[in-house]
Amino acid sequence: AWPVLARFSRFPATFRNVTNYVSVVGSLDSDLAELLKEARAITEVDDVVEADKVQLAFTLLGARPLMHSTIRVPLAVSLKLSERLDTASIAAENGQLYALLVRNKLIPDNAATYERLENVDWQWREQLIQASRAFKTYMTPDLIGEDLAQLLLSTTVGKAIKLGILDEAADYAEASDAAGRRELARFALANIKIRCALK
Repeated sequence: AWPVLARFSRFPATFRNVTNYVSVVGSLDSDLAELLKEARAITEVDDVVEADKVQLAFTLLGARPLMHSTIRVPLAVSLKLSERLDTASIAAENGQLYALLVRNKLIPDNAATYERLENVDWQWREQLIQASRAFKTYMTPDLIGEDLAQLLLSTTVGKAIKLGILDEAADYAEASDAAGRRELARFALANIKIRCALK
């Protein structure tokens, strides 16, 4: 009966209703996904045990084929979690998911989170850097590695991050590839000219 009720939006998206649905049906299916897309939030969560909220958050975030990350993340936010989620339980994907999770403080803003995106396309790591408030504090030559050229060419990565790399240019060059070293040399030369012009 649950799928039919969901299909016609015959119940509100309360925590209890959503978790009962998943328990009975066995998964977050397309009918529940459509109801959640309309609801945009899980309600009546204030008295729910944190562990149960975390479990539902992982279920919501894992429903990639059924809901876009711009739907999944607000749903997770609506659970009012007390602590950051463990990224080991959140699959990396080509999309905005991790950037949105960092921006909404649902996962740690640290090197381990960046490393989770090692095998996705650069543009999604770029979005994560843009969403991060702490990237400059935890970036290292090994962490950036062969992303160096694309990072230096990026129009969305902040100048402060790029200048931080320039301060340790030798280490970043050693950890990168030929393209990274070439862009680092160009960036260094351009900034030397700017600094000379300002004197």
